[in-house]
Amino acid sequence: MSKTLKYITFKLSDNKKEIVVDNKSTDTNYDNFLNDLPSDGCKWAVYDFEYKLEDGSLRNKLCFFSW
Repeated sequence: MSKTLKYITFKLSDNKKEIVVDNKSTDTNYDNFLNDLPSDGCKWAVYDFEYKLEDGSLRNKLCFFSW
């Protein structure tokens, strides 16, 4: 499976009846992801977190944010 997105943010629709996609990004900079989260509103996000194990192998976890 090929991955093209690093994170997706979601928000409430204007009529407040649905959760809709707000932003999709391939940017790997975590600070840019945090900047996409509002300081005065609610959003949800899925972030593809990549990390290395002690043996050097790469792993990924999907992190769900309720902001």
